[in-house]
Amino acid sequence: MKVAIVWNFLFHYRIPLYRRLGQVPGVDLTVLHGGLVGDPGDGRLGGPGDAFRSVTGRTRTWELAGAVLYLQTGLLRQLRRGRYDVIVCEGNFGILSNIPILLYARFAGIPVLAWAAGWERGRITGLPARLRRVYIRVAARLPRGYICYGTGSRDFLEKYGVPRSRCVIVQNTIDVEAIARRRAAYAALGEQERRLRGLTHKKIILSVGELRPQKEIAVLVDAFRTVRSARDDVALVVIGDGPERKRLEAMTVENGIPDVIFLGSVVADVGRFFAMSDIFVLPGDGGLAINEAMAHGLPVICSTADGTEKDLVIEGRTGHFFKRGDAGELSSRLVTLLSSPESVRTMGNAARDHVCDIASLNGAVERLARVLRTCERGGWPLSSGGAA
Repeated sequence: MKVAIVWNFLFHYRIPLYRRLGQVPGVDLTVLHGGLVGDPGDGRLGGPGDAFRSVTGRTRTWELAGAVLYLQTGLLRQLRRGRYDVIVCEGNFGILSNIPILLYARFAGIPVLAWAAGWERGRITGLPARLRRVYIRVAARLPRGYICYGTGSRDFLEKYGVPRSRCVIVQNTIDVEAIARRRAAYAALGEQERRLRGLTHKKIILSVGELRPQKEIAVLVDAFRTVRSARDDVALVVIGDGPERKRLEAMTVENGIPDVIFLGSVVADVGRFFAMSDIFVLPGDGGLAINEAMAHGLPVICSTADGTEKDLVIEGRTGHFFKRGDAGELSSRLVTLLSSPESVRTMGNAARDHVCDIASLNGAVERLARVLRTCERGGWPLSSGGAA
């Protein structure tokens, strides 16, 4: 079964999934993309000896009326040459080049699945928002079915007329099993990092992600100011870089907030920072950072993210929610959780168990392979939307 996955970019954190899928007996996998983002950690990417082929085109990006649009060039020709049995497209309705791929596939009789996150960011208003809704309703009819990041993605698609029978949930994830297996090694690295940074006696709040406005890190810094004024045994560690960094650093200085540490971008062995931390906070957009934090046994406090948080964060069991942008509610959540070390441990253990249960990489690969085989044979695996 020749399978093509078409994605905007080849993100380094996706590579383990592609490799695992390419190792499934009977699956011949090619990933077509607009370029590598991040360090894959080895030099064999998509080449001889790898479990999948990597084909690079070009992805152009621009903004229009608040919408981010993409156009990939050079990949349709590659798809036509490849004679694939199943095509999987990134289910982002802003990727305009998906339309000619979907039309070509329909004409050629090739089933196409869209792999969709699907959540409302609320940044487009007025006439552009209305036009966007019409466009999505029309474009959503073209794929054979949808591989959904979680129930949030399925609910989003249902709003635009996609029946649940065309949706299958394959929880978006990373290799959480590998993280859980290295628990003891990461714990040792985390202790080393604590000592190195003079944080041995601190309760550490961690946030990881690109520093841009949509991440809402300013809300977290504001909330931490309240927490830090109530107790001096806490620290906030922020990993990531981006256009907001200088403003955020200035915010901590101007407001005299101690124990806020900006570490910049960290990709290699970032697990040691999760391992040294006590609580993970995702105040704005994001998703897979929740999976990683939970795999490391951290309770998660988050707002609306990419929709997957609805399946991962169980209120009061694996973490807490707060209203997006509400620094007061976030600080209250932090103060309450920090006041109970037993709750932090219990929630962290439950978080690890939960993410390994519903979002394991092995489980995702098995479900994807099952869906692809069924689709190749002209069927669809479900009579109602749910896990494959």
